[in-house]
Amino acid sequence: MNEALRSKPIPRIIICSLALLLVTSACALGAAVSPALLNHLIIGPDEIPWDAVLCYLETGPDAASEFAKSTAKFEEDWAGPPTGKPGCLKSSHYNVIVALAIMNSPEEAADAAARQASSCQMIIPEITGDESVRSFTDRAWYSCNPNFCGSLIFTRGNAIGDVHVTHKDGIDPRTLFDLAVRLSRKIDAASAGRPFPVPVLPPSLDDTKQSLEEAWAAKGFTGSLGKQRTTIALQNGKALPKLLPAKQVAKRDYLVPLSHLACILGAKAKPSVSERKAMVTLAGNRVVFTKGESRVQVGKRIVRLSRPVEFKSGQVFVPLSFVEKAFGSRIAWGKRGSMLVGKLTPGIGA
Repeated sequence: MNEALRSKPIPRIIICSLALLLVTSACALGAAVSPALLNHLIIGPDEIPWDAVLCYLETGPDAASEFAKSTAKFEEDWAGPPTGKPGCLKSSHYNVIVALAIMNSPEEAADAAARQASSCQMIIPEITGDESVRSFTDRAWYSCNPNFCGSLIFTRGNAIGDVHVTHKDGIDPRTLFDLAVRLSRKIDAASAGRPFPVPVLPPSLDDTKQSLEEAWAAKGFTGSLGKQRTTIALQNGKALPKLLPAKQVAKRDYLVPLSHLACILGAKAKPSVSERKAMVTLAGNRVVFTKGESRVQVGKRIVRLSRPVEFKSGQVFVPLSFVEKAFGSRIAWGKRGSMLVGKLTPGIGA
C-alpha cells in the first residue's frame, strides 16, 4: 500500500455504492465520454453531503482554467453558512468543489491529472491501484488533512475528476470518496451511452448577485410562501434548468421569488427593492413592480398580472405567468421525476 495511506488510513467505501458502480463500468472497457455529455456529469444539490448554496458553476474552456487544457470542462463550488466574528470578514463553514475535464484520450487525461496533482501547493501523492480506489478509478492521487481539507484527483477513461472538500469541524475521508464515486459513476454511465439526467441546480450566487450571507439569509424566506410551498424548475431556452421555490396559485401558475426569476431570465443586476416598489431590467426593458398591485410596467407598456405582487420578509413574489404576459414566451411543462419543469420557448434575455 502507498506510504501516504499507511499514515492516514482511508475507510472502505460503502459496498452498495461500489456494486452500483460496477453496473456501469464501461470506462474500464475502453469506452470514451463524449464532450456533448458534459452537463450530465455535473454534481447536483442532492449529491452534496451537507446543506449548501451554489457559489458558482462554470462550464466551457474558461472553467477551472488551471485544471486541464480542454474545451469540455466544468467547476462547481458549494458553500456552507458563513462563520466568523461580527464585523470581520466571514468565510464558509465548509466547501465542496468539484471539477471535471473531458480529454481526447485516457493517456492525455492521465498526463493532465498528474500535472494537476504535482502543481498543487502541497503535492498530492499517487495511490493508483490501491484497494480503496481500484474499482472506480484508472489513476488516482489523494491527500487529506482530517482537521480541515481533503483532495482526490482521478481519471476514468478520457475524463479527469477533481474533488476538494474543506470543513472547519474536520473531514471524514468517506465524504470525499463518496463524492468521487458519484462522479465516477456518472462518467461510466455517459461512456456507456446511458447518461444520468442533467441535474436541476439552484441559481448560484453569481446568478443572483448575492453575497454568501445574503444567500443564506434568503434560504429562510421560502417560509413566506406558506404551507402550500413547493419547488419547481424553470429552463430558459437552452440554459440549464434552475430550481424555483414556488406556491401554486392556479392550475399552471405559481407565485415565485423575483430574485430567482430575474436571474433565470438573464438579468445583469439583482432587483432593486424599496418599501413599495421593485425594479429590474429584463430583455432590455425596465420592469417596475408595485406592492399589492396586479399591474406592472414593462418598458413603456402596462401589463396586467393574474394576481397582485406580494412583498414579504424582504422579498418580492410575482406570478410566474408574468413571463408569458410580458414577453410572449410560452411555458411548456414537463416532469423530472415528481418535479414540474417548465421550459420557456423562446428563451428570454439569457
